[in-house]
Amino acid sequence: MQPVDMTTITHKDVMEGLVEQWAKIAVSRARIESINDPVGVVATVAGLKGPWGFGHTSEEALNELESVLVDWVNMKLEDGDKDIPDMEGVHLVVDSDES
Repeated sequence: MQPVDMTTITHKDVMEGLVEQWAKIAVSRARIESINDPVGVVATVAGLKGPWGFGHTSEEALNELESVLVDWVNMKLEDGDKDIPDMEGVHLVVDSDES
């Protein structure tokens, strides 16, 4: 019988996965707007104050937005902020007992 490689899943791994899922859902709700100075595209999500992504194409802007959202949410979680909006049932909040 071959030994089974068991991977330990940590709380951090679970949170990272949830944050990435939350960001992907948020990006699916993004609004794209062309701008002229600098020339490009800006992606934002209604209801989120602060995070945005810029690119020369919509795809670049959305990829940048997803990365920014992951960082933005992680910062808010580290600060203990509880005002991160739910995204299709994904509710991100750090319990004050765990922070």
